[in-house]
Amino acid sequence: MSYPDIVPPASGSASPSETDSLPSQYSRADGDREDIEEQLAASRKRISELEQKAQTAASAEETARFLRSELAHVRRELDWARNEMDRLRKESDRRKITLREAERTLQFRWTLPAFFFKRRKAAQAESGFEFQLEQPKSLNLADDSTTLVGWCFTKSGEFIQGIRAVIGDTKYEGAYGRKRFDVRAVFPAYPNSDRCGFEIEVKKLPSRFSLTLEVLDDRNQWHSLQTYQGRVAAGAQRAEPSAESASGRVAKVSEIMQVTSSEKRMFQKEIHSMSHKPLVSVIMPVFNTPTDYLRSAIRSVMAQLYPNWQLCIADDASTSPSTRELLTEAEKWDERIVVIRCSENRGIAAASNAALRAATGDIITLMDHDDLISPVALLRLAQTSFATGADLLYSDEGHIDLAGEFLGGIYRPAFSLSYLRSHPYIVHLVAFSARLLNEIGGFDEKLQISQDYDLILRAAEKARIVVHIPEILYLWRQMPSSAGHLMQEEVTEISTNILTEHLKRTGVVGNVEPGFAFNYFSIRPKVDLERSSVAVIIPTKNQAHLLAQTVASLEKTWPEKLPCKIVIVDHQSDEPDAQELLEILAQKHLVLPYSGPFNYSAINNFGVRRGAGDAQYLLLCNNDIEAKEPQWLERLLEAAVDETVGAVAPMLLYPDEATIQHAGVSVGLCGTAEHLGKFLPSTDEKGNPAPGYLGMLRVTREVAAITTACALFRRQAFEAVGGFSEEMQVGYNDTDLCLRLWQIGYRTLYCGETSVLHHESATRGKSFSHDPHPADSSRFLSNWGWLISQGDPFYNPNLKKDNTAWKSSHIAKRQAKPASRRYAGPSSLFTK
Repeated sequence: MSYPDIVPPASGSASPSETDSLPSQYSRADGDREDIEEQLAASRKRISELEQKAQTAASAEETARFLRSELAHVRRELDWARNEMDRLRKESDRRKITLREAERTLQFRWTLPAFFFKRRKAAQAESGFEFQLEQPKSLNLADDSTTLVGWCFTKSGEFIQGIRAVIGDTKYEGAYGRKRFDVRAVFPAYPNSDRCGFEIEVKKLPSRFSLTLEVLDDRNQWHSLQTYQGRVAAGAQRAEPSAESASGRVAKVSEIMQVTSSEKRMFQKEIHSMSHKPLVSVIMPVFNTPTDYLRSAIRSVMAQLYPNWQLCIADDASTSPSTRELLTEAEKWDERIVVIRCSENRGIAAASNAALRAATGDIITLMDHDDLISPVALLRLAQTSFATGADLLYSDEGHIDLAGEFLGGIYRPAFSLSYLRSHPYIVHLVAFSARLLNEIGGFDEKLQISQDYDLILRAAEKARIVVHIPEILYLWRQMPSSAGHLMQEEVTEISTNILTEHLKRTGVVGNVEPGFAFNYFSIRPKVDLERSSVAVIIPTKNQAHLLAQTVASLEKTWPEKLPCKIVIVDHQSDEPDAQELLEILAQKHLVLPYSGPFNYSAINNFGVRRGAGDAQYLLLCNNDIEAKEPQWLERLLEAAVDETVGAVAPMLLYPDEATIQHAGVSVGLCGTAEHLGKFLPSTDEKGNPAPGYLGMLRVTREVAAITTACALFRRQAFEAVGGFSEEMQVGYNDTDLCLRLWQIGYRTLYCGETSVLHHESATRGKSFSHDPHPADSSRFLSNWGWLISQGDPFYNPNLKKDNTAWKSSHIAKRQAKPASRRYAGPSSLFTK
């Protein structure tokens, strides 16, 4: 734009003619100024219009980019749906062919009438009840005992007094009245829906059975709910205890300590086929041991099927004549027994080192002087060491009392560093490569207590491969007068010092604090809150009171110095109170509108993509979370400070604050995947924190997966796997995400040291009558069926797979080769 030239009057005195012409000149100047102002106004208007058009164009471009991105997602979903339809069509065709072939067989013609007869006889649920049998998912059982878990209530509001399972003439009484606030959230109109849970334990099932669920009303009348047909896998029925055994516990000891003739032939054939038979040295420190216990311990080594062993006994200057005489006698029993006699009593660590110096084996295993090892124990160590190259090996163990009766089994997970720091869960049987023991220098002789915990921690720091053998190879005699029981304060102090030194060696800056109970510890790494940042992603739809409660609890408990960004992804809320709340929240937090079909994975990915900014961590939250504990988020950040941790989640409680909803997720539990600890009480009878199996409810430990109802993710890890798989729209998407994190080397942790309330499934309800997301289940099984078959590494295969409370199953039949879970880094546990 050009402007007219304005020539100012000349300086100095004006001539008369010039003076006469001034008014006309001023008049022309005023007119020119008005013209200029009009042109300036027009130019400003034009510039404003251009700026608006530019903003509109930029917004249109951003919208176009977003739509292109969403279109790509929709196309991928469409491709997946087409592929799934094609797969289902092929599967249907295959089943039709299989059915036609089966129809031609005599077996089909013979069983078909019986099948329809059973269907006609199946009792139907009476109309006055709502109920669901949740566990087991199927009554095609691998074991002859199981626990039935579910819920039931009357529509009329009448009370249910009891529940039972009827199989033939046998009636199994169950426990009724467990708190089920998740059911209440779906059925709020029924007064008894909050305490409608039940558990029924059924045992010694026949190979085929008909099971009827019955409930007792408040008029003392029994009502049938449903009849189910089931079967038990061949060979799964347990034999009755023998006549000479006083109880089933003694029979279990015999199962561990005796080998049948067929098993002996199987193992001898296996030993003969081994191309390399490593020497296994057993280290046994002794001091004034009762001769009966010591003799049994030595005899259990001599009874080993594996011949290439060495027993190194270090007598720590025993003063008992009977102990010394027995050791002199034992040297003559077998040339593989070596006795080292120490000149002075220096403690268990020094005695163990003396035995270690005499050992010449490739594998070194530890044994107490009053315990027993299984006849296959050393064979399992040799087999596993040769097959895996392990530096550190450990097994499950059984506990026996002073009389030798079985007290129960201890079934451990695969190697879990966080769990080992929280609790010395690796005890017996433990073995090391001779190379590793030489490298770390054996036992620390300054320690008189917890020396084995120190040794295992130092070995774990250096071990290239750690292997767990999920089989009871060791029987630990429980002594009420043991040092650990009598010196708890000293054990706690020394173990704390051991852990502190371990943290220093591994470069962890932090403190060690006592845990919830004796021999449990809390690791508190240092977190710089000011240099951390967290973006909270909350998907929501309506339910204004829940969302308000969630956001308020986060604001109340948020660390003061921690940069925070709350991102609320609104999925088409249409209730007025929700819309009003979102407008209020938008003044403080980021509210992102999301439209389209419900897809939990896509909504969270959208929230991260559009709202997380440059946050270092992502806190994924449902809109029905309520944080009450102070420093709960600090605990999660402390667990996640290690760069190998990809995700961590707290304990989730139902709204009663006394019932557990989530303590980690196990893959393959109850069919596909299920929450561990579900429905367990969070406190014991005295009001103290309930420890759970081996303290697993209250420690920080590795798990296969966690729920994203409330979970902290490392942003780098989340993006490295591409976030949630949007093919899994509702179900199992969080489990799938965690498993993919494991595969690229990130660990997933459950932090039982803090808890959050979860008003589960209150937003969208929950289906109990069928699988609400069969496509997601099918996709999960397609992707991870191999892991379900292989077994969750952090859930012992000797525990029941149809129960969330870590209940032990029967002792499995021995196989020629040992099962083993090999750890050579996080990804090694989750590869085919």
